[in-house]
Amino acid sequence: NAIPTEVGNMLALEKLTVSGYVDRPNRLTGTLPTELGLKRLARLTVAATNMSGTIPTELGISTGLELIRLHFGNFSGSLPTELGNLERLAKLILGENRFTGTIPTKLGQLSDLEEVDLAGTDLTGSMPKEICNMMMPKLELLVVDEDEVSCDCCTDTNVTNFYDDLYADDRTEGLD
Repeated sequence: NAIPTEVGNMLALEKLTVSGYVDRPNRLTGTLPTELGLKRLARLTVAATNMSGTIPTELGISTGLELIRLHFGNFSGSLPTELGNLERLAKLILGENRFTGTIPTKLGQLSDLEEVDLAGTDLTGSMPKEICNMMMPKLELLVVDEDEVSCDCCTDTNVTNFYDDLYADDRTEGLD
């Protein structure tokens, strides 16, 4: 079972949530369809599933996206620079996946970012200074694996507390 490509025909779609639990993942498999590049899509959550593959670059045309949660999955590849086109993006939660490469500097252009979770991935290098320069006024939480990514501006190295807080939000917000 996968997210059908026909999702691209749902032009008024604003929220897509497919989620399981860390100890009981959703059985959804496959990859994120390129057709998810929908202009009205505001919230995308695909968490604790058996999905894999890369983040489609087409997601960068979903300029209304405010939230991307793709945590606890099997996603891989590099983070597309097109994510830097998502001017309204406030939360980018990608932890506990197999992403590789470096963190795109273009993410530093996203002035509405409040939370970024890149912990538990295979990303390497340094946190781009463009992102560190955003720390005020909006960016409140920036989490990476400091063994792999050097980061002088990261706010939380205690990933356990971060995920406890993250899932507390999920329980109270219904995985919005």
